[in-house]
Amino acid sequence: MLNRAIDLKVYVNVEANQMTIHYSPKTERTLYDLCDLNGKVLRTGLISSEKTILEMAGLNAKKYVMLIVDGDRVLSQRISLAA
Repeated sequence: MLNRAIDLKVYVNVEANQMTIHYSPKTERTLYDLCDLNGKVLRTGLISSEKTILEMAGLNAKKYVMLIVDGDRVLSQRISLAA
């Protein structure tokens, strides 16, 4: 099931060219997928602590979807890089 999570926060720092994912993983194999609005996975990685930093180099679109897969739980958050 796909959920919009209250416990998932994603912050964008355009000047530092980074995204920070704040999420406390519930399982040892928690993953993130950064997708474009067509569903194409652009970045993927492991979340092993409450703060994960993602480099944004090469990301050209203004809107994305962050998916967190944590056990049988899937969380999503829309991200906008536009001011």
